Amino acid sequence: PAFNPFTVTEGTPNELNWFHSTPVSQTVTVGPNDQAHVEFGNYCTVPSGGLTLGFWSNKNGQALINANDLLALRNLHLRNADGSNFDPTTNAQVKSFLLGANATNMANMLSAQLTAMKLNVLHGFVDPNAFDLCSNKTIADLITAADNALAANGLTFSGSPDRAAQESLKNCLDALNNGGPVVPVTPCS
Repeated sequence: PAFNPFTVTEGTPNELNWFHSTPVSQTVTVGPNDQAHVEFGNYCTVPSGGLTLGFWSNKNGQALINANDLLALRNLHLRNADGSNFDPTTNAQVKSFLLGANATNMANMLSAQLTAMKLNVLHGFVDPNAFDLCSNKTIADLITAADNALAANGLTFSGSPDRAAQESLKNCLDALNNGGPVVPVTPCS
């Protein structure tokens, strides 16, 4: 007891994809003949598995898109550059949409990134239950948040009060569509 409080420190992981989620040192006071319990939190990250706008607009991605995918995309609130709804019925429309998207209207660029992510999930490249550190949401919740933002405002030009929030969602989706890190549902070894 004369040495109280004790400091317990967790070592730094050897693996580059493991991170501390709690402070690495904790103090604890222990009385005579007592025990103390200290817990540390950690998580690992893995690549999302996401494929890019370029993949979904090239021949390999286009060959994967089917009628169910097109229906799933129509059920989202995707936006064209002019803010109108984008409701694709053909693969060629998806290709043209992805290649033509720009951030002048942030809703349009968010829609393009959301399109790629939805296709990534539908085809099993990305686990919708994985946790995205960028948005602090699961992939499924990130998709819902992006879709809700598009439903609320399809025209987010410079000066729009909703533009920054849409850009933040777009940036998270963009990173994930390029294989950005996620916390997987099952722990890493």
